[in-house]
Amino acid sequence: MKRSLVNENKLFSVIGNFFTSKDNLLLELIQNALRAGAQTIAVKAPHSGAHPFTETADSGRIISITDDGRGIGDIFSLLGIAFSDWDPGVESQQPAGMGFLQLLALSERVHIRSRFGELLLDSKAFLTDPDYRQSVMAGDYAADPDFSGTEIHALMRFPAWMYLKSDLKWYSGCLGVSLDINGQEITASGMRDRVEKARATRTLYKIGRYKSNPILIEVGVRSDIGCLTGSLINWYGQLIPVGFGSCLAGNSNVRVYYEVKRGTPLTPRYPDRNSLNYEEKYQELQAYVNGEVEKLLLTYFAGELPKPVLFGCVSLLGDMYKHTARELMSQIPWVPVRKDVFRDHESWYYTLARKSELAGYSFCVETLQVDEEYSLGADTDELRIVQVEEQVAPYLKEMGLPEVVAVKAENPPRRTINLEPLRLRIVQADAGEEAVTLQEAVLCNVFNDAYVYAPAQDKVLDVFDDYGDDALFQDDDRDWDDLKDCVRRDILDAMAAEYELCSHSKFNFLPRHREIKRISFRNGQVLLEYDDGGEKTLALLEAS
Repeated sequence: MKRSLVNENKLFSVIGNFFTSKDNLLLELIQNALRAGAQTIAVKAPHSGAHPFTETADSGRIISITDDGRGIGDIFSLLGIAFSDWDPGVESQQPAGMGFLQLLALSERVHIRSRFGELLLDSKAFLTDPDYRQSVMAGDYAADPDFSGTEIHALMRFPAWMYLKSDLKWYSGCLGVSLDINGQEITASGMRDRVEKARATRTLYKIGRYKSNPILIEVGVRSDIGCLTGSLINWYGQLIPVGFGSCLAGNSNVRVYYEVKRGTPLTPRYPDRNSLNYEEKYQELQAYVNGEVEKLLLTYFAGELPKPVLFGCVSLLGDMYKHTARELMSQIPWVPVRKDVFRDHESWYYTLARKSELAGYSFCVETLQVDEEYSLGADTDELRIVQVEEQVAPYLKEMGLPEVVAVKAENPPRRTINLEPLRLRIVQADAGEEAVTLQEAVLCNVFNDAYVYAPAQDKVLDVFDDYGDDALFQDDDRDWDDLKDCVRRDILDAMAAEYELCSHSKFNFLPRHREIKRISFRNGQVLLEYDDGGEKTLALLEAS
């Protein structure tokens, strides 16, 4: 006697472990209706109105789905694993034949009516009790010649809303049918809608065919309708998100919409097709998209950038320098650079610069700090250094730009106030050096202790106000305005201490004492001069 290769009882008892999410269930049932040729599909979650369960059944846990397809003619194709009565066109999609079993795994009771007749199932008993399962399969079901389509009611284990996508636009891949969910008509969104949107937003895009199915590749758009962001595969009505990893196609400003209507050009991850298998078919698609994106971007970056400038162009060009052949990128006149080379913070972005505009510049790969300790704020036109990503550095070396590896101060700060220029030595990778003098500058360490280089005492605060924002470290816990005010007060206190000025703290009985610029005595009166130019005169009381 032959032994079965499948332990049926064990398989049915653990079937619920095969499915990754509750909210993908209705997509599976909707797709079954589409495969049955349905033109109208209605979903209720929770179901309202009459239902086939007892009066005590919690209506908030009942879902229903009805369709006008050709129905189910065989109970075995409904409840068996990897069996179906689909026509050859549907079989080419390689259906798993497990969608209804997912419903059983997530429910307590299921009632189904279709061409084969009518059936009420105890879900747990069917999956765990072999005798009950055999009695169901051996039942005598009377076909109803007056009934068409399929009608399913299920009493779920949890509230019905948990089995529904939070954004109904995830059901918009059902093209060419009328889909109603909880009384709301779902507007289908296919290739035509996305192409019209690409034209309206003036992004780079290309429409083509990949393995006999239409594909749209867009560059420069990061968002989509509702929560549907990134690239999507419309797998016979079911939207599957897809990522392309660390490559040009994986850039967040590249989006692919692939509408699969024929064959199996990819392999969705069974049984519930929430994602793709990243095997040979996926790699072929990735290579195709990479090539098409590269063609689009090589043309775009070949000359003057069209207006408006493509959204995400800096990130896209940076990835091209990572993934595109050297000989092709050497012809591109643009490079992504960052001119705030002394500011190490993620919010300071790169921008595009023409290679021809970088004559006379140096470059660095790592963010620079003076003496590897101080952030710098100054008029840095004298420095003429740009920062680039490591993959861009070889191209700038080819252009003859020297690489800077360190910046050292010849007169490092010894006090808060330095009434002298800041003299720097720019150390290059080839051991060459360049001297630069900054007439006004601010240095800050990680504690946001500020050191001001100014030409005169009365210019100290002006220098800090002009360049302090560039030098202060933004990862300080304090509010930005509070931080600047605090550092400014420290500078004022340092000026008072270093230049024998009156300390503000000694005059806290005077109005706006922290904003006093100068105190003078005239004709028996005290004259207060403030930072904002205001003045106040107070009477000087005589003491006997």
